[in-house]
Amino acid sequence: MFLMIAFGSADSISAYSLEDNEQWKSHNWQIMIKWIWLFLLLDLYLDDKSKPVVTATECLFTVLVLKYDERALAMMAASRHSLERDTKVVADYMRAEHESGGVSRGEVDPIRMRGYTYLVRGEEEAAVSNIGCVQAFINSCLGKEEATPAPNYRMTFDEDRLITIEKVWKCEGRLLSSRGGDPHNKLKDICLSFALFKLLRLRYAGYSLPQEAHEKTWNLIRHGLLSPDDGYKRAFRVVEVELTFLFDFFYTKYGVIFQPGSLKNKFLEFVTVIISIWATTSLLKHHKRPDNNCLLATLPNGLSVDVLVTCVMIILLVVAELMQFFFMGFSVWAKVIWICQYVQNKSWQERTCGLSG
Repeated sequence: MFLMIAFGSADSISAYSLEDNEQWKSHNWQIMIKWIWLFLLLDLYLDDKSKPVVTATECLFTVLVLKYDERALAMMAASRHSLERDTKVVADYMRAEHESGGVSRGEVDPIRMRGYTYLVRGEEEAAVSNIGCVQAFINSCLGKEEATPAPNYRMTFDEDRLITIEKVWKCEGRLLSSRGGDPHNKLKDICLSFALFKLLRLRYAGYSLPQEAHEKTWNLIRHGLLSPDDGYKRAFRVVEVELTFLFDFFYTKYGVIFQPGSLKNKFLEFVTVIISIWATTSLLKHHKRPDNNCLLATLPNGLSVDVLVTCVMIILLVVAELMQFFFMGFSVWAKVIWICQYVQNKSWQERTCGLSG
């Protein structure tokens, strides 16, 4: 189990181009073959074993399943089919925004981001309303026939749950205030980069934006980002973070890890690792050599080499998990989540204002 986790590429996939991400079916078949062999080995090994052995093995197997599932989802998300499906909500939103009119051109302000309702977060939780389909099915079962309306293939949104660039710039909390914790708009620019990254993904999925969106984006770049006051550093910083998001989406697991609900699986993985380490440590404390003629290497202090190797692998596994959580917590993806939570929760803003006062 340790070898599968540590050396079986349970945390990474070799992808050298976007075309490699389309091979997710072949990769999943390889995983299935490995799992079949692993099931056979576990069936032979766990026969008449003590409870700590079974507990440690089950926990490590759970960690392995979570890691492989996370990796497979990341590879599938970067494929063309999944990209078209997942980015459709952004394409529908941008099209509906300009068709509805929004603010007039004279009211669009690229400095204060007025009128720039680019999506930052919240559309992942926007579910397509299937209540009408359920009600139609129930009515048909009850014999109640109604006129079938024309189908609407566009996704619906809950505006209150959507976090847009305009909402981020309108936030009155001290953390995002230009006179408080964000005088140079560096935190808000992370959200801007994330929103532009979502628009950039539309090109890879084959979707196009309305002409009004191109004009508004050009005004944002020319009058908002390209400022000679800071030597145009802000524009390069925004583009750099935007490309970081794009690279992470195609070639790392961050795009899947920070999806709504996925962080719970990551926490479950960490707890399972702790339980498996505790069970394995208790086994090593009461380890007894088998009564047979097998000669096992022993260190001068009497410690068995097999116990030492197992301890070293446990330590490496713990260090790797802790490093992953550390880098996740300080990544730009995590910053986007915290900023959006801060914008959406008024109590957080009042708390920071109270602390500053």
